[in-house]
Amino acid sequence: MLLFPLRISTFVSVPDSYIFYALLCLISYLCLKIRLGRYEEAARELGEFYPLKEYRPFYYTSYGDSLQQIGKLQQSRDAFYADAEHFDTTGEIASPEMLDGAFQNLLVLDVTLGNRKYPEDIRIYYRFLEQVEMTDVMQKYLAGTIVRLCGLMTSKWYRPLFLEFITHIKSKGFLSNMEPLTTLESGFASWESFAYHEDGRICALVETYLSSNYEKTYLRQDLPGEDDKKMIDAKVLTYEWYMCRYVPENWEILDYIKDKYPYSWTLTSDFLEQVRENAQAAADKKLEEIYTFCKAMPKNRNLTRKAFTESMQRAYKAVCEDKKDPTYVFDGDGTYRKIQAKVGRNDLCPCGSGKKYKKCCGR
Repeated sequence: MLLFPLRISTFVSVPDSYIFYALLCLISYLCLKIRLGRYEEAARELGEFYPLKEYRPFYYTSYGDSLQQIGKLQQSRDAFYADAEHFDTTGEIASPEMLDGAFQNLLVLDVTLGNRKYPEDIRIYYRFLEQVEMTDVMQKYLAGTIVRLCGLMTSKWYRPLFLEFITHIKSKGFLSNMEPLTTLESGFASWESFAYHEDGRICALVETYLSSNYEKTYLRQDLPGEDDKKMIDAKVLTYEWYMCRYVPENWEILDYIKDKYPYSWTLTSDFLEQVRENAQAAADKKLEEIYTFCKAMPKNRNLTRKAFTESMQRAYKAVCEDKKDPTYVFDGDGTYRKIQAKVGRNDLCPCGSGKKYKKCCGR
């Protein structure tokens, strides 16, 4: 049985190999505490050795993990940076997967803390990615990094940096497996969703149509319940019919989406091209699909086609009057605020009507 904690000074008179083995055993033991949720104990005991006089793999990442779990974010960031700095200085990679995890946490904490260190640290990460072999495991780790950094786009200042990150990953061809590539594509589509939310030419109806297709493509398969999946399917069907009504009065929106939001267009292009070719035929087909979908529900067994059609007409009119919901995001200055910019009286109305604000919602 190993007796811990042990101090580095205990091993001053023994070979380095034994010091490394003892420290590795200690870290393994404390990692077990971390997995069991005993983060404060792990942080306290690992902290007795911090900082090491001599670099040892896995120590700083383990220490950073435990500190992050107990909310000591700045100290955690410093621990992860020690692993990144060692690579930057020596080029040594004891474990590609472990070091990628250190970089992932480092970058997340840079953004969370708003410490202006992200540009420097992302450059080190790029050098790391250039040097490692992109095995199946490494591609999964890189996809995981994309997911975590994607979740930080509620910080508005970070969005262009995230776009720069995923664009770099794509240009370098680091990902070749289907699942990681799908994650990368979803990262672009997610970035676009933030962009078209703020876009005055994308009204609430079109935004919901685009976002529902994103949900169907990237989120539906992970939902545990069939009811949740059916809700997404119903939402997509309904907004497809709405688009059949909306597009003929706003044909320019098709080319606008295609040019400005290519990843979102990819998810919707087959249907939207059908609308372009024959909007009425597409509308009739979708209406029939929605009616069939609704009639399959026990509560709608007596629903007549006439009542259903009238209900859809009323719903479309109400949706056309919807306005985008403002969202509150962290903007790096310690407060949360609306992401929608102030609209000038002579600017186009954010509702997407094509009219000036003063002659529409600004009356």
